[in-house]
Amino acid sequence: MNTKTILATIAGAVYNFLGGWVVFGMILMNFYKSNTMTYDGLTKGDMPDLAFIFISGIFSAYLVTYVVRKVDQGFSFGTGFKHGFTVYFCMAAWANISMYAFFNLTNMTLVVTDTIIQGIFGGINGGIIAMILGSGKKE
Repeated sequence: MNTKTILATIAGAVYNFLGGWVVFGMILMNFYKSNTMTYDGLTKGDMPDLAFIFISGIFSAYLVTYVVRKVDQGFSFGTGFKHGFTVYFCMAAWANISMYAFFNLTNMTLVVTDTIIQGIFGGINGGIIAMILGSGKKE
């Protein structure tokens, strides 16, 4: 693993954490709450485990970094957006549809909307990652 891969993954993880806080924790919080069933003990209270949120963001950022490097289609924001969108859209579709199938937790409005929003969010992350991978000297 080279320096650019590490830097791109870290930048993607930071974007996941901070961008996720703004988008999902502030802007869309009420939408998510109104489309999710609530049960006693379902959430950990007002504050989730932030360390685990960051750690999960490292894994998704690394996956996008890996894909952008392997497809070898260049390192523009647009190329990164395309691959980041694809990765996050597929991960969100898998998770949302599976959760909908097994649990009485969300409605179909949230399944569809979250999948699209996650795709766009991942596309931006992929764009950031691609720009970092394409910056500076070739390794």
